[in-house]
Order: sequence, then C-alpha cells, then structure tokens
Amino acid sequence: MGFGQQKTFIHDDNYEQALINLGYDNVLNDSVLTANIYPVTVLNVSAQNISDFTGIEDFMNMDAFNLGGNLIISIDLSNNIKLDSIIGIQNMSLDTIDLSNNTLLRYVNLWAFVSLQSINLDNHDIYLRNSFFIITFTL
Repeated sequence: MGFGQQKTFIHDDNYEQALINLGYDNVLNDSVLTANIYPVTVLNVSAQNISDFTGIEDFMNMDAFNLGGNLIISIDLSNNIKLDSIIGIQNMSLDTIDLSNNTLLRYVNLWAFVSLQSINLDNHDIYLRNSFFIITFTL
C-alpha cells in the first residue's frame, strides 16, 4: 500500500513523544508519516500520560496493543481489526471502549478500571473462540 507523504494526525503530544521514542516519528509536530506506523504489529505505549489516542486508527496492522496506565476517557479501535490482544491495566479514567469490530481478539485485560461504564463486545462469541477476557472494575 503506497502512502507517499500521507500523514496521520496525532493530537496528544505525549502520544507523539511515545511514537518518537519508539522510532516511528522524529519531530513533535502533531503528525506522523502514515507509512511509518502502518506496518506496526505491536504497540506498547503504557504509562505515558496519554489522554487522546487520535491517530490509532491508522495502525491498521496492529495485533497487540498495550495502552495501560494512561489518562484516556474513551478509545475507538474500530479500524484496528487485526487486534488479537489488548492490555489496558489501570486506565482509571477510561469509561467507554468499543471492541465490536475487533473480532480476532483472543485476549483483553482491562484490570482496575474504576470508571468503565460501557464495553461493547458485540460480534464476539467468546465461549466458542477460546478467548480470554479479564475485566475488573470497582463500583
């Protein structure tokens, strides 16, 4: 797939700095070359004080994602259809996550979610798919 100089908008400076630290970007300018992130299969941006994951939709080949310990309220992973595992441990502010398009998921760990009010797992047959979901939050 040719992206040329197509860029992905990255709203959160902490998120972009994490991508710079991982070698996917080189300047803090609210964008990253889409060609640099398209092939990424594993993304670990845990504990980076990220509050906005705008741009995550262009990580279209990502199959493992660790977003734990950040400050996000909601996240849209509907374009990340190759996701196999998600770790979101201690995202205390996250209240909504939609995983309905992520039908390849086998492992979801959303442990210690105080604010989680909605998780959409439509289209998942977790009993027949040999999936492992850990969802723990305190009311």
